[in-house]
Amino acid sequence: MTGQYALLPGLLMASVLASVLSRTLRQDSIYRHHLT
Repeated sequence: MTGQYALLPGLLMASVLASVLSRTLRQDSIYRHHLT
């Protein structure tokens, strides 16, 4: 970054939104299933 801190709030909001959206769309995680 070259001192352009105005981008940080937008990037933070985009990453939070992507995380919430991915958790909503994919309820089943591979980590919840027992591997046999």
